[in-house]
Amino acid sequence: MTIKALELVLNLNEPRRILIIEDKVSFALRLRTFLVRRGHSVHSYSGVERGGDVLFGIDPHHDDAPACLDLTQYDVCFLDHYFAGDDFNGSSFLTVLADFPIRVCGMSSVDSANEAMRRRGALTALRKDLLDQLLTL
Repeated sequence: MTIKALELVLNLNEPRRILIIEDKVSFALRLRTFLVRRGHSVHSYSGVERGGDVLFGIDPHHDDAPACLDLTQYDVCFLDHYFAGDDFNGSSFLTVLADFPIRVCGMSSVDSANEAMRRRGALTALRKDLLDQLLTL
């Protein structure tokens, strides 16, 4: 897949509001920088937790309580399969995302996790090493 193909699949032809859920902070920062340079508004979290009917994003840059996650604020999500804490993961989070018009790109280092996210509704899923290579081209 090329960056152009990924942009087409995720409808990134104009500025979008993007959510990144990624437990590896350095990778999330590279992806965030790439997307911001292309004109997108980006929020990133290292994971998501459920508190009843409320979702909380875990921000790796703040030690205070997790932020309430309002999924109506996003058009696109780059979604890792494994979250910090790992009680909830990308595959299970996709069942929540199904209620929102969010285009999802799953991303994991494990092919079977990517396949699981595709089966649950991700439009595409890439191994992180391949996505990382696309970011540097």
